Amino acid sequence: MNQQQQDIVAGYAALLELNKRMIEIAVAGEWEDLVEMKSEHLCQVETLMNIEYDVNVNEAFREAKRAVLIQIAASEQELRDRLQQRMDELSGAICQARSQRRVKNAYEKAAIG
Repeated sequence: MNQQQQDIVAGYAALLELNKRMIEIAVAGEWEDLVEMKSEHLCQVETLMNIEYDVNVNEAFREAKRAVLIQIAASEQELRDRLQQRMDELSGAICQARSQRRVKNAYEKAAIG
């Protein structure tokens, strides 16, 4: 692999490390920090897309990139699963709050009437 190809594979490896940190942040429940990191993630993806646009592809580069992309895909799936769990938790909390509000309103109407 030439230097440009090595730099691109290193960029994907850095993206993988960022994904792993994002998972750690999700596990810790630091959702605001996760949102901030997502913008950094998107910037890294865009940078990779721009530098990879005209790179020559050979078998060694393709295989090195593929190996990292497989790991990135797995980490992205884990992050999506964590986010889905969080969405489910929030949805449950919203439903519970609505139910409590309905009960409170019903008691208030009964107390007035």
